[in-house]
Order: sequence, then structure tokens, then C-alpha cells
Amino acid sequence: MTKLEALKRTRNDGKQFEVCAALTQMEAYWAKLQEVQGAIESYVEDEGALEKEVENAMAFETTVVDLRAKGQRYLHGSPKTTATPELSAAGPNLPKWNLPKFSGDVLEFNSFWDQFEAEAVDGFHVTNANYPVVVETLRERFGRESLVVESHILSLLKLTKEEEAHGSSTLRELFDKMNRHVRALEAIRKSVENKLTAENILLVLFKQLLPPAVRKKWEQKTLTAVDRENITLKTLFDLLRTEVDIEECTKHPAFVSKTRTQRTQKNSNMKRNDGQYSAVALQASRNRNGSCLVYSGTHTVHTCPTFLSMSLTRRLQVSRKNRLCFVCLELGHLASACKSQDRCSIKDCHKSHHRLLHGEADCSRAQVGLLRNHRMEKVFLQTARARISGGNGSSLVITCLFDARAQCSFIWTALADDLGLRGTTERVAIHTFGSHVCRMEKTRRVRFSLQPLGRQGTRQWMEALCLPHLCQPLEANPPISSSWSHLQDLTLADQFPRGKTIVDVLIGLDYYHAFMSGFTKNGSPKEPVAVQSSFGWILSGPAGSQEKGVQNVFQVTLSDSADELLKRIWSLDAIGLRDEEVEKPSQVMKRFQDSVSFDGQRYTVRLPWKSEGRLPNNYRLALRRLELLENRLTKDARLARLYADGMRSYVDNGFVERVEQYAATSGRHWYLPHHPVIKNESSTTKCRIVFDGSALYQGVSLNQFLEIGPPLQRDLVGILLRFRRFRYGIHGDIEKMFLQIALHEDDRDAVRFLWREKGAGTEPTVFRFTRLCFGLSCSPFLAIAVTQLHAQRNSEKYKQGASEVLKNMYVDDLVMSCSSKEEAARASSETAELLLRGGFKLTKWVSNMKEFNSCIHNSAPTGRETVKTLGLQWYTSTDQLALNHVSWKLESIATKRIVLKTLSEVFDPLGLIAPFLVEAKMLLQLMWKMGKDWDEPLTQPLFGK
Repeated sequence: MTKLEALKRTRNDGKQFEVCAALTQMEAYWAKLQEVQGAIESYVEDEGALEKEVENAMAFETTVVDLRAKGQRYLHGSPKTTATPELSAAGPNLPKWNLPKFSGDVLEFNSFWDQFEAEAVDGFHVTNANYPVVVETLRERFGRESLVVESHILSLLKLTKEEEAHGSSTLRELFDKMNRHVRALEAIRKSVENKLTAENILLVLFKQLLPPAVRKKWEQKTLTAVDRENITLKTLFDLLRTEVDIEECTKHPAFVSKTRTQRTQKNSNMKRNDGQYSAVALQASRNRNGSCLVYSGTHTVHTCPTFLSMSLTRRLQVSRKNRLCFVCLELGHLASACKSQDRCSIKDCHKSHHRLLHGEADCSRAQVGLLRNHRMEKVFLQTARARISGGNGSSLVITCLFDARAQCSFIWTALADDLGLRGTTERVAIHTFGSHVCRMEKTRRVRFSLQPLGRQGTRQWMEALCLPHLCQPLEANPPISSSWSHLQDLTLADQFPRGKTIVDVLIGLDYYHAFMSGFTKNGSPKEPVAVQSSFGWILSGPAGSQEKGVQNVFQVTLSDSADELLKRIWSLDAIGLRDEEVEKPSQVMKRFQDSVSFDGQRYTVRLPWKSEGRLPNNYRLALRRLELLENRLTKDARLARLYADGMRSYVDNGFVERVEQYAATSGRHWYLPHHPVIKNESSTTKCRIVFDGSALYQGVSLNQFLEIGPPLQRDLVGILLRFRRFRYGIHGDIEKMFLQIALHEDDRDAVRFLWREKGAGTEPTVFRFTRLCFGLSCSPFLAIAVTQLHAQRNSEKYKQGASEVLKNMYVDDLVMSCSSKEEAARASSETAELLLRGGFKLTKWVSNMKEFNSCIHNSAPTGRETVKTLGLQWYTSTDQLALNHVSWKLESIATKRIVLKTLSEVFDPLGLIAPFLVEAKMLLQLMWKMGKDWDEPLTQPLFGK
């Protein structure tokens, strides 16, 4: 082309052959350039870049056509074929006429071509044989009616946006531009009043929305159409429908796996295929209908059994491979552009990812599962042999397993089929222990009966869900030892000994108590317990036998997770090194401050409810728990006496009040189960009654409705260091701290409980707390908040006492140190008097100062020389702190889990024995580097360390 430009400027006869050769060479290059341009347009993904590329190509094509025409005109319009020089010389000197040039703008083509369709122009004789070809090329390239209409519509849209954005044109200029485009449309018989239809406009707009690959096919279709007037919206939709059908076929897994390999081998540099965009649209459309985006099926990704069974790493890989949004698991956008307001529902997370992609699902949770028992002890599970009968009269002898942690009962599907059991089909969500996800199972609910073997007994009808696999086969039962005297002459529900067997029916809590009477027979702590049932006596607990090798015990066991044990170790190492978090105001704290009141004797608080949700009536649960407690107390006279004395103390001191069971009261109602906790080391209360605020009924508990509250407790290391600062140390304890705080009248029905005296034989009496209950998740927060509020309100009168409460009190324990006996007497008396004014009595005083007894007026000291102080042992006679004894003797088989568990049992907040723990931590680090599994037995070199 550069050569042609140079030849054009030097017109002489000797250059004709060079011009002809240059034209031939340009045609060859032009053919290759068109192929390259087509490939470029196929792979450009950005729509703006594609449009710019097309515009540049069109401008370049105009230049090529112009040079080709000029070259041809030069060859066929030489002086040899023109008029004689003499005629030219004799003629008049006419003014030079410059031919009009076309700029390449589609909107200017019609006005340009109109000049050549005038009558004067039609009279000229054209000698260029290629001129008709050039004319047809120009008309085809720039004179297509559809292209002109499209250009005018896009110019109007662009004009509107420019005027809105800049506002630089006057109203007259804006009107002129609009009018010019409208008149141009009328000139090609596209009047806006009748010929220019909405279809013309929609075609233009829809074309701009097409992906580059589809747009290229659309342009090809319009250019090759015989009748271009019949190009309508239907034509466009037919093309899109065909593209979608093609994508749906090529998205079949077998086809994708095959073609993807071929495509990778053929085009290693290609990053995306041509159908990418329409495939996304297709998948997004399919997902709206509830289909799985990852695997075939009518379910969604959230309930896909295959997806839910994957590990977290595999889920992330599958989501990334299928280009799913990490927030909503939908297709068609990235997480950064997701419009969903949902956040991770895992507790204390709430980040922008789906809960199925949460990376800390096991943190701060109990690790539950089938754990290996390396202690070599066998354990009896609650099993029984029974006869099962179906509706058709057939019966079989089966093995039942009682599971107190299962919410419903299950039956082996094969057994149900053998008995011909029929029932309704339903979909249930099965949650596994320690997991935040569930899997959907389509199962059948059947009805059958169970009755004991070998003797007449009541037939118990029950319903259960069918599952193809209940659990692993049960281990063999050892024989009954002759030393287990409490099991002699009992009719047992299972065989002893018995070989391995499968579980046919798993009985959950929905029918558990229908078979159990609640009566038990106990032996020594290492002997099994017998529980009476309708099938006979069922054994559970230690079997007392040992076998060689590692025994896998089938039981669901709760234990601290490895992550939790690690957190415990590292958090203890970081005590005193981290900066205390600045207390931030919260809504819970604000509600507390607005609702707390003081009547001059004691404080009254409200329970920090999370929402206005309704609590179910759990009276039946509380009654059943009371019956189980009564069965336990009948076997231990001393415990029964202590428990009854504790209940009478609650009533006599006004901590609880009696209410009518069906009293017409409004608000929330909840009955708290309760049980004893034995504290032999306690100097005052040997038996503490604990109320269970976490007891579940219908899947909810009272604690789930209560806020825990912000952390208000002071740093433990700081308290201990201040306690060891001066010569004289003092320790005191608030007597029944929680019970000294009154509970608001409107919240008392939420903390009801049942109790009846021994041998009463009547309906149990309903009581409710008038004070703050021990066992609620919010109780520590409320108690600490009240004592701190009381100290702040009285800080002017009791300056030193308030300072001790705010800085040196850990829940209900007060520890402080003084430099002199006088200061110790003054500080202890002032602090005791301050707390007494708020309804709190300091008791169990202990000090390393022998004369301390005479300093205390409100409470007598314990007189003990050893006291448990903030988790450590304090020997007052020698003024020394000691750690609680931890057994470091490992079993014959040790694992990384056992080493970690033993190490985490050491409570050393001050780091007193840190040099001795370094070697154990280095051993743990070495096992990590070696890649040891949690339950892999340690080899001799490691075990020796």
C-alpha cells in the first residue's frame, strides 16, 4: 500500500507494470489479512474492544478499496486512451474539479452517493472495467439499509447520553442533530411515523447485548440472507434458541470430558470457548428451575447429596471449577458481584461466603464420632433381642440398639422389605453430630411392633424411618463375669456371650422411654449397669474384659476437638501477653443498664432475651427428667437427703416460690430440669443443685433464647500478679452470688422447675425462681455486671473497696494483697461492707496473715491452710502457689491426640512450669512435622520421649 501511494504521486508510463504488480501483491495480502481479522474478532471477549477492532478494520478496508480503485483507474486511464494533446492544448482553461471523497462514515454514504446518481454524472462514459465491481462493493459495505438504520439509532442514543453527561450544546444544536437523523431515516423510506417499527429499534438494542461469538454468527446470518427485509426478531430468537440447545448438549458430562481434552490439545493457548457466555445464561436459567448446577438431578447444589458428602477442600474445588458464586452457590456471577444479602450462618462468622464453604466448621465445637478406644476396655452398648412383627402377620427375631442421642427411630430397609412393611414416603433432613450441614434423604415411614422373646409381653407399636445402612456391625459380647453379683438371676435382653451382629432397628428418643422403666442396678464403678426394659434387663457401660490389639468401640462419644485443645494451649501461652480488648458498648449492655434496679437491699435484673420468639411447653420433658432423678435418689440415701435439704433451703431463703401449675400468667414459660453435682472438696456445699438451661425440647433450649452478654471479666494473669505483689494476701468468696440478685417478675415463669418430696406420690409441685438462676448462659454476665455497677456507684464512699472489686474480682472470687496488716484490715473490711450494701456477703476468708481473724467482722474465716484460688492451690502457711496434679503416665499405646489432651490439662496461667512443658510441646511439634495422624499409635522412638 505504501508502494501504491508513492506510485500514485509519480504518474508516468514506465510505472504501469509496477502498479499492476503492487495491486496483485496487495490482493494476496488482503486475503490473508481478512483471515487474521476473523480470528481476532472470534477471541476478543470485551465488547468495547471488539467494537473498536471492527471500526478499525472497516476504516482500513476503506483505504484498501480506495487504493484498489485508484490503481485500476491509473492502469485503464493512461494518456494512450485519452484525447490528443493538441485538443487539450487548444481547449479552454477550465477550473479544476475535485471529486468528492467518502470518509467511511456510514451516515455520510447516502449523501456522498447521491452526487453520482445525478443526471449529469450518468452521461459520463466509464472506461474502467472494474468500476461496477467497486460500486457494488461500496454499496454492499456502506449502503445496506439495515446498517444505516442501526447507525442512526445508535447515534441518537449516543447523542442523548452525551448531552446528559456534558450539557455543552444548546437546545438549538440538540434539535438540529435530532432533526438531521430523523430526516436521514425518512430519506431511506424509514419514516418514524410508519416505517420505523419497534422491531427495528429492538433489533439494534438486542444486537448490542449479544456475546461476541453469538454476534458474529448473527452478522454472518444477516449478510448471507437472500431476503434481508425478512430479518426480524423471530430470526434473532431462532438463532439464540439454536445456540442454547447446542450449549445444553455440549454441557453433558460425557461430551464435556471428551471435547475438553481435545480442545486443550488442539488449542493450548485458548482460555475460553466460544459458547461460554451463552452457557452461563443457560445454566443460570436451569438453576432457577431448581436443578443441580454440579451434578444431574432436580435438587439444588445446597441439598446435593454428592456435594454435601465432599470435604471442604473438594467443595471449593468443585465450586471454582463450575464457576459458582462463593456467596450463593449460583452461576452467572462472581462473589464480588453477588447481590445476595445472605452471609455465613455459622456462629460468630457472618462473612461473605456460603455456610457450606466455611473453613472453620469444627472450631469451638465438640468433636463427635467413632473414636478408637486404646484403653483396651470393651463397653456394653444398650442392645436387646426382640421379635418384630409386620402388618401381614410375619415376624422375625432382630437386634435393637437404643440410642439416646437420636431424635427419631430407624429400621434397616432390607428388613422392612422382608416384612412387607409399607408406608408413606417423605423427605427428611438428617443432621450428623458435629456438622453444620445436613443431607436430604428420601425415605419411607413404616409401622411395626416389637415384643420380648420367650415370654408373654406387651406388644409395643412404633414407627420408624427406613435407611439402607444404620451403623457398623456391633462387636461381640463377652460372657457375664461371675463377680458381677448385681447381675445374677436377672433376665437379660441380649445374649452373653454373643458374636458380631448387625443392628436391625435403632430406637431413638421418640420411643426410648416407652421401653425403659428407669430402674437400674449398679455395681462397682468398673462394672456394667443394668437398666430394666420391656425386653428384659439391658446392660451398658464397662464390660471389664480386655483383648489383644486395638479395639474399635462403636459409640458416639463427646470429646474436645483437636482444634479446641490447641486453642486452649495457645491461649494459655498468650495470657498476659495480649492487650485487653477495649470494652465496646453493646445493645445487651445498654438494655441491662436501662432495666436494672436497686431497692436499697438488692438488685433486680431482667433476662437478656434475643427476640420475641415463643418457647414450647416442655412440661413433659421436665417431668420425665424428675422421674429419672427420683430413681437415682432412691438408690443413694445420703444424696437424696442432701438434695432435699438443698431444695428446702431454696424455699426457706426465698430463692424460689411456689406457683400453681396452671396459673393464668402471660409471657414465656419454661421448666428447667435439674440434677446434683457432688463437690467433695467443697468446705460448705457438698451437693450443688444445677439447673439445666441447655436442655433441648423440640430442638430448642432456654439458653438459645438468651444473650450471653459481652465479656466483662478482668485478665486472670493481672489479678494473680497483683495478688502476689505485696506481703499479705487475702482471699474471699461471695456467698451464693447469683442467688443474691433478684429476678424481675415478668421473667420468673421462664425459670420454673418441678419438685416433690420423697414418698409424696402426688403430682409434682411447680416452683419458679425469684433470684438469678445458676445454669443460665447469661447468669455470669448479669452477676459480674451487677457487682461492677454497684462498685462504680459507690466508688466515692468506698474508694479502695470499689477499686478491689473492679480490678481484683474474678466472678465471685476476690483476691488482693496489702503491704501492711493495717491496710489489709482496712481493705478487707471496706470491701466486705461495700458488697454487703448491695446484698452480697463475703465469706470463706483466707489469708497468710495469722492475725487476720480479728480483722473480719462480717464473716468468719475458714481457718484452712490450703485453699483453691483461681484454679491454683494456695498454701497460706508457706504463702506458696501450686498447680493441680496432672498424671503424665501415658497408656501402653499413645497417640498425638492423647499427648495433646494431656498437655492441655495443665493449667499454668503464670507459666511457672513452662520450662518443663517445652519438651512436651517440642514433641508435639515433631509429630506434626512427621505427619502423624491423630489416632496413629506412636512408634518406640517417639513413645520413649
